[in-house]
Amino acid sequence: MRNQQNSLFLGVVLLVIWTLVGTIGFSFIERWSLFDSFYMTILTISTVGYGEVHPLTGPGRIFASFVIVLGIGTAIYTFTRLGQVVLEGELQGVLGRKK
Repeated sequence: MRNQQNSLFLGVVLLVIWTLVGTIGFSFIERWSLFDSFYMTILTISTVGYGEVHPLTGPGRIFASFVIVLGIGTAIYTFTRLGQVVLEGELQGVLGRKK
């Protein structure tokens, strides 16, 4: 159980890091404000699909592609670990009551 909690913590930390990298990257590459860059990063990682905050340049599209792949991969990893921690905790509670 402890190892899964560490994995969950790692996933959350990686999501925060990807959010920061995405925000700084969009701000630097596209010369956007930090707010617009943060918003675009959240839209990109969450795959909400509202569209681009501003039109992207070629390098911006390449960067967005990396943010999509790495951000979604990290989010899937994190939410899988969260599910495991929750389900294992509940399963242990159910099995503990039967004993």
